Amino acid sequence: MIRWLTVFVCTLAISVLSLAALLAPSPVTARQGSVAVIYPKTEEAAYRRIFESVLEGIRQRLGRDRLEVYPLQGAGSGQLKDALAYRSVVAVITLGRQAYQDYQASGVTVPVVSGLLDLSPDLNPGANGISLSVDPPLLLEILKRVLPDTKRIHVVYNPAKDQWLIDLAKQAAPKFGVELIAYEASNLNAATQRYLDLIQHLEAGRDALWLPLDNQLLEEDTVLPLIIESSWHRRFAVFSNSLPHARLGALFALYPDNEALGRHLAERAIKLMNDPRQSHATITPLRDVKRAIHRRFAEHLGIDLGGPLRAYFDTVFGADAN
Repeated sequence: MIRWLTVFVCTLAISVLSLAALLAPSPVTARQGSVAVIYPKTEEAAYRRIFESVLEGIRQRLGRDRLEVYPLQGAGSGQLKDALAYRSVVAVITLGRQAYQDYQASGVTVPVVSGLLDLSPDLNPGANGISLSVDPPLLLEILKRVLPDTKRIHVVYNPAKDQWLIDLAKQAAPKFGVELIAYEASNLNAATQRYLDLIQHLEAGRDALWLPLDNQLLEEDTVLPLIIESSWHRRFAVFSNSLPHARLGALFALYPDNEALGRHLAERAIKLMNDPRQSHATITPLRDVKRAIHRRFAEHLGIDLGGPLRAYFDTVFGADAN
């Protein structure tokens, strides 16, 4: 009888523990509270669509019940502090530079993850988020896919801001059989002089020019058209981290997949919810990307965009683009 009772009690205990495991909260709901998404309210349709797409990705991962959305009316850290003061918010996602700066100035201590801005660990130490600067290996992979004979990649950059990207590119370059040649420029004048010199010497079929995401080093009304024109005549590839550059004639560009970016920002917020004291906050480059190519320039360089290669690109600019 005692032996039977012991077995019964052990079986009951195991059942209770199993039921408790089944009823335990998932990682998304491990802590009570909500996630606040802060972004600037805008009347411009193009920017509004971007924010809405990122928000949709965040909702897909977090659900609607635990999400509080705050479109800010212009700059003002006071708005943000007042909005969060009486809410059970356990993590914050900021979208765009204004929301990021407002959070930094607000004095709010809720853990934060940031996106939709060009974050740099060199300029934003201690920040946690996903930069709009594309992960260099993704750019190199596409370059070698469309122009496998490329041997040298030239890039003009500001070491105070983008040294981390250059380091990532240098690490990846040997895997793709290319040499990265990086030129430091601390201001627009220095960068302009470097670009004007470079475009006179890059070799067709051998060299490519990478335009990183830094509008402070590239005058897009004057210098960019010169680069595009020279690349056409000298037949060297230009690739970029900016969708408008591909529209204007760069061979290809990578740009954000906004819904996928939203999902990954939400996943980072979940980590903050479960471990708000985490000390491993980092900035990572953008890996959620779509691909654009300029058909006319591609054909000018002898690239066949038929078949699988055309399907590889999400957006096609240039003659006969669909």
